[in-house]
Amino acid sequence: MDELRNYARELLEREEVAAVIGYQQVTEKRTKPIVITDPAETSRLVFNEYCLNNLAVYLTKARIRSLMRTKDKTMKLAITAKPCDVHSIVALIQENQIHRNDVHIISFNCHGVVKDFGCDFNGDNLAAKCIKCETHKPLYFDKIFGEEKQTPKKQVMHH
Repeated sequence: MDELRNYARELLEREEVAAVIGYQQVTEKRTKPIVITDPAETSRLVFNEYCLNNLAVYLTKARIRSLMRTKDKTMKLAITAKPCDVHSIVALIQENQIHRNDVHIISFNCHGVVKDFGCDFNGDNLAAKCIKCETHKPLYFDKIFGEEKQTPKKQVMHH
């Protein structure tokens, strides 16, 4: 987690990005989206099996896009994205809703997320989309974190 936080802080301090769109922990088994513009706030960033929201939609919100425009230049938005969320970002680029060079994609090797906040992360509580998912590594990214791990399998009951 420190890798992610340090990297996000550096991007903001060096003014390479206007904001970092990511996740913060709310309770042990729940996260919520967060938009960070202050480098000191990057300590709140997390990435884990409770990062359920697809944050790609935030890239199209006027309130967030307005952060990109400073008086003398247009800055990028950084976004933390699961490999499946990267698909959504690519779709937005293909639909000309955002430009690839406006986005700094921070992605992760992924072994699945829970189907709902509050669940334990295991094979019985995987989100439906994760059960058949083949994309454990993102197809596109500017920076990648996380080790490759196996997605947990559903427990088979033996009689």
